[in-house]
Amino acid sequence: MAKRNKKPSQMERRPYTVTDEQIERLKGISQQVRDGDFGDKAAALQPKYFTFTDIGICKGDLDFIRIEDSCQLMKWGNQTFTPDRWMLILTEEIGELSKAVLEARYGGDLADVHCEAVQCATLCLKIAVMAKEKDAESA
Repeated sequence: MAKRNKKPSQMERRPYTVTDEQIERLKGISQQVRDGDFGDKAAALQPKYFTFTDIGICKGDLDFIRIEDSCQLMKWGNQTFTPDRWMLILTEEIGELSKAVLEARYGGDLADVHCEAVQCATLCLKIAVMAKEKDAESA
């Protein structure tokens, strides 16, 4: 029978103590939160609520994708990856879009949301075109 390793003994921890001053400060903060009195700093952290309404895509919007496609080709050249690698790249771009959206809710710039969304849309369209071309080759 194999011997099991014993768990290493835990290091002695110093007891965590809270001072009366800290307790009073926390009580004050808790009361402010209950009363809705967040102060100037917390007001800046309040989320901005906004919505996006789907109004359709027009030719001008597609121009952003064409421009982004040209920029990507100039930066990276023609690239050949497996479909799962393309999905990893798209997932990374979607992560950047998610970050931009969250930052916009807390005071960030909506222009960053636009930029990241165009990059995602461009990559999605490229994947769709590559899949269509690959399907046509195999037919």
